[in-house]
Amino acid sequence: MTTVKFFGKISESMGPQVSFDMPPAGLAVGDLREALAKVFGCEDIRHPSIRAAINETISTEADCAMPQDDIAFLSPLSGG
Repeated sequence: MTTVKFFGKISESMGPQVSFDMPPAGLAVGDLREALAKVFGCEDIRHPSIRAAINETISTEADCAMPQDDIAFLSPLSGG
């Protein structure tokens, strides 16, 4: 199982982290986002403002996440 973490407002919908059965070949971020929405019943993860990070690097929807990667989804943050 792969742990996927959530930070910011998205953690209110998804919780701080979930365990997900990632395929051995991995998933593109966009496909992972869709799978998480279906498995956990959370439409918020589909919002385009929610960014993904793989191994602490902001990722595109086409980047591939592997089962051993550190995967996180982040809501936009504001500060001053």
